[in-house]
Amino acid sequence: MTKYFFFSNNKNIRHYFNSREEAEHQRDLMNGSIIYESDENSYNEYLNKKKINKEKEFTHKSNDISWLKNSTKLIKSNFSKYQSIQIYHPKNSSYFGDSDQRLLNFKDFYKFKDKKCFEAVLFYSECLRYVIPSNKNIYLCCVPSSKAYTKNTLAYLIRKLSAGPIIDGSELLVTTKNRLEKKKKNAFTDEELASTINVKGKYIPKDYQILLLDDVVTSGQSFNVCQKLIAEAGFNNQITCLALGYTSMNWNPKSFSDEIIVKNTFIEPINKSDSQRRPPKVTSGRFDNLKPNESENHKEDIFPELTGKALLRKISRLSNSNIDEIVIACGYIKRKDNYGNVYPDFEKFNKALSTAKEKGHNYEEDIKKTFEDNSEKLLKKLDDLKNYIEKKKIKEKVKNKVKSLSSKILNFFN
Repeated sequence: MTKYFFFSNNKNIRHYFNSREEAEHQRDLMNGSIIYESDENSYNEYLNKKKINKEKEFTHKSNDISWLKNSTKLIKSNFSKYQSIQIYHPKNSSYFGDSDQRLLNFKDFYKFKDKKCFEAVLFYSECLRYVIPSNKNIYLCCVPSSKAYTKNTLAYLIRKLSAGPIIDGSELLVTTKNRLEKKKKNAFTDEELASTINVKGKYIPKDYQILLLDDVVTSGQSFNVCQKLIAEAGFNNQITCLALGYTSMNWNPKSFSDEIIVKNTFIEPINKSDSQRRPPKVTSGRFDNLKPNESENHKEDIFPELTGKALLRKISRLSNSNIDEIVIACGYIKRKDNYGNVYPDFEKFNKALSTAKEKGHNYEEDIKKTFEDNSEKLLKKLDDLKNYIEKKKIKEKVKNKVKSLSSKILNFFN
């Protein structure tokens, strides 16, 4: 069994070494105490205890919002360490009202995309502009959707608000396995929740801090798990959490969201001084000393403009994506900036889609016709193959008979 040697420094922190000589040398440098001998089991127990203490320390760490604007006006609950912009009352609460319905409309933006839903998105974009500083280095990300590889409304809003020193991190956390939403009273442990979420490898500059958003916070479990996953992936700077709403049945305090008046008709970035540069993808999930992938920075993406049946097929395959992604994937790009960002051309896309729909009645017929033609061709090929095999068998039989006959004739003459 491996032997270990350790001593404690002035702060009573243990330092382990594989050899006594190394331990003595480091003890002299650090003014440590007496050197003790330890077996492997004691060493592993010490590591486990250290890990548990670190996790406890992380769990009870406070959520620092002091760097946010108007932080004193945010809602703070006695039961959760996380802050929110407003209170959210569920539908079965006697306090359920317009502000709660607005938050539900915000969450449903990707499902319906009607006027009320967009107005809700526009409202919360103004609320976040009221809170998020425009001149700080912020990596803006969100708790992912409960459905695998599906983007939620917060991801959409983050892409719109990000620019300049505020980096779009909407794809940092990804759900890889479907889970039931909490409103269905589905209880799961932190470990079960963590097993459904992955941290994608992204380049985050060293001088940046993360602002993690969620639409509604109840117990704070999603924030706890996401914070821990990001920290375990190697991000060592500050991670601040902020929710749009905090769930409560009977608490109904006023918040600054009651005073927000929306004047804009579209969503503008919080800092408009510079175009948004999307962080390039990297192969590692770690954040320490990561550098941008230069080959991806200058990569030119070619999108052919699809029309007719090809356009309808592409839209059908991308039915779960948002409209911006569908338009770009179909090749309808208005412009491309120096940072590689592309902007959808909705006008040309809608014209091409209208034209395709006018001829779309032949689409299913053509598919059936193509299927029938392919089926007939396949059956013909199968028949040809059978005939070929039968002919080959007959030839083999004839050859064998000729061989036997020739051998008999030779035997007769001999």
